[in-house]
Amino acid sequence: MSEIQGLNLSNVCDGKLDRQFKTKYPEIISNLREGQKATITVSLTIERPAGSTMMTSITGKVTTKMPPGAAVAGLYAFNNDYQIKTEEPVQQGVIPFPASGN
Repeated sequence: MSEIQGLNLSNVCDGKLDRQFKTKYPEIISNLREGQKATITVSLTIERPAGSTMMTSITGKVTTKMPPGAAVAGLYAFNNDYQIKTEEPVQQGVIPFPASGN
């Protein structure tokens, strides 16, 4: 005989909402900067199917709203093959700045 449990995030929708929540909140905390605010929303839609007196259907989802991120940019070199190179290019015949005197 199975144990009767009260409804919570760990067991509604086979625990999927709990897993979604536990995945999303660390992402928010790690990306949130000082003074920023984010929102995690757990939505449950509960519906009683037509003709049912003892059953309900529960659909849930976890959504997040993050503050807009700052734009980031990078400068990348490419050769004749037009492929982006991610290592600093070797510059032959270029004196590094500031020039170091010996």
